[in-house]
Amino acid sequence: SPTTTEGPTTTATTSVPGPAGDSAGEWVESKVPGQLYGVYDLAVSDQAVAYVKYTGGRPRLFAYLFASDQTVEVPVTADSAAVGGLDLEGLLLVWQEIKLGPASEVAEARIYSRRLPDGSKTMLVSDPTCGMPRVAGTVVTWTYTGPWPPNPEELALIRIEAAAVDEAGEPTGAAAELVDGALAYSMGDSVWSYSLSSTHVSWETHEAIGTFDPGTYVMDFETMQPTIVSPEAFAGSLGGNTLVYQEAGQIKLLDLSDGQTGLLDTQGTFPSAAPTYAAYFRSTRDSDWQVVARGLTGAYEQVLAASTGEPPWFLPPISVSPHRLAFVVGDRARVFVWQAE
Repeated sequence: SPTTTEGPTTTATTSVPGPAGDSAGEWVESKVPGQLYGVYDLAVSDQAVAYVKYTGGRPRLFAYLFASDQTVEVPVTADSAAVGGLDLEGLLLVWQEIKLGPASEVAEARIYSRRLPDGSKTMLVSDPTCGMPRVAGTVVTWTYTGPWPPNPEELALIRIEAAAVDEAGEPTGAAAELVDGALAYSMGDSVWSYSLSSTHVSWETHEAIGTFDPGTYVMDFETMQPTIVSPEAFAGSLGGNTLVYQEAGQIKLLDLSDGQTGLLDTQGTFPSAAPTYAAYFRSTRDSDWQVVARGLTGAYEQVLAASTGEPPWFLPPISVSPHRLAFVVGDRARVFVWQAE
């Protein structure tokens, strides 16, 4: 703030850091205690990072809290064969646990919430077909997946439901259906995705269903009216007031406030959007991939990993928050924090 002294007036100015990932500064790798090798899934927020490891074939779920420099183990049901689908909103963690039957089929799937570090573990849904939990603001969503009767061998039918929760992750009302049906290819390396923010939900359908043509859709929670982004768009990710998505090998942007679209990168795949930047995989000339973070204005870019060593569809999605991001490369989790200049 301006300060006046006797004689000439001098003005002392304090520089205000610009948008994370989209201004002067850099992504700096954080030192997280513990062995972050053998990580199968992870999620990051500005307050914590959660990750899954396996010991003796059994899943274990951990969380590290940045402010208190504290690592906690989140209890997992003893007979769970797999844990995944992690997502974080602040200190509220959601995840899925799966129990297998005698033929290695999914006998039971449950979605839980828990406020870190020591809140109560709350079961939100139990159904063999549930999965893909997401949390944003005070809303948790999940999917139900089953075969599509007209073509059960090639296509899966996916529905999305939502429930409002309190700060502890306890539901405050009954679950409601957001999306009554999307179709996903169930063969090969095809990946289906959807995304949640505190104001919107976005999803894709690989084939036409009902009134929905193939493509990516977005719906705001005020009007509940879905609109198509593009018939060629997929891998959409919501960050703040922007949808970042892939189309024709490019990373594009949709401003949800005015409907304007833009180009972020001429190449890239599987973007994860934060309010002011996006992180994604980009192919290299030697048939490898790198992990890139770029500000939404496109002016600031940083390569965070020069090589993934394997295709991104075999890796967990990059996890982002307003000022942190995390990903897995070579079975090792890497966590970064934005450091403004």
